[in-house]
Amino acid sequence: MMPMNEPLIKIEKRLRPDLWIVFILFGALVLRLFLAQRFRTAISFDEAHYLRLAASFLQNGPFALLHPYWSPFYPLMIAVFKLPFGNFETAGRLVSIISGCLVVALVYRMTR
Repeated sequence: MMPMNEPLIKIEKRLRPDLWIVFILFGALVLRLFLAQRFRTAISFDEAHYLRLAASFLQNGPFALLHPYWSPFYPLMIAVFKLPFGNFETAGRLVSIISGCLVVALVYRMTR
């Protein structure tokens, strides 16, 4: 006969690695936010185009996001983040920081 608490032990062991990844992702998020504030660099490369597309979206509507080279989702997210933060540069950096952490979590879940 199986003890009653054995399934709970299996569940607890299964949740522990997920808890570690949450702590790692939270630490990475805090570190990235700190470094983004500490070392502010100039906008370069494609960042300017994405920020311009986001600004154009807010001024001209959804068709302004359509571009033959740059994808529309990233400028859309920048525009969404610009509304509460009020600054395109900050919004762009936050979208990059958050999406970078989400990619790590997604890769962890896929390879687990």
